[in-house]
Amino acid sequence: AVHQAYLDAGADIVSTNTFGCAPYVLAEYGLAERAHEIALAGARIAREAAGERFVLGAMGPSTRSIAITRNVTFDEVTEAYAVQARALLEGGVDALLLETSQDTLNLKAAAVGIRRAMRQTGVERPLMVSATIEPMGTMLAGQGVEALYISLQHLGLFSIGLNCATGPEFMTDHLRSLAGM
Repeated sequence: AVHQAYLDAGADIVSTNTFGCAPYVLAEYGLAERAHEIALAGARIAREAAGERFVLGAMGPSTRSIAITRNVTFDEVTEAYAVQARALLEGGVDALLLETSQDTLNLKAAAVGIRRAMRQTGVERPLMVSATIEPMGTMLAGQGVEALYISLQHLGLFSIGLNCATGPEFMTDHLRSLAGM
């Protein structure tokens, strides 16, 4: 019903609502072993509602960071996103979106896992990134928008954007810088 409401309002794209489906995030609720099942269900529900319109497989930053909280490893992030991406790809998404990203190291690990899932499933889809720039002008891990772009440009991303964490008044300069790159 949520997807349908967006489509009825004129949306051409819906997301899978699977923001927190990395196994180590779901482990906080005793659901780690169900990560694939939950992400797959999210993708299938969105795909069915969207019909011929687009579905983005949404993957959030999780509750752990390699560089900030140091309570997860690069390999753990890579594997968690591989599990989630496999399920989203199997569920029929048109693209994958790493959203609300706060740390380029986590983004790189997630991208490695996502590329692994694409190889394993034989399904290639565009990869998009949406980062969070805090009011101090950087991501939580300290990278500015320039460092974000330079760190990720080799990944062949479909898009790199920013979310609305700071509101439009604080985003203008960052968006201008990103657009210039």
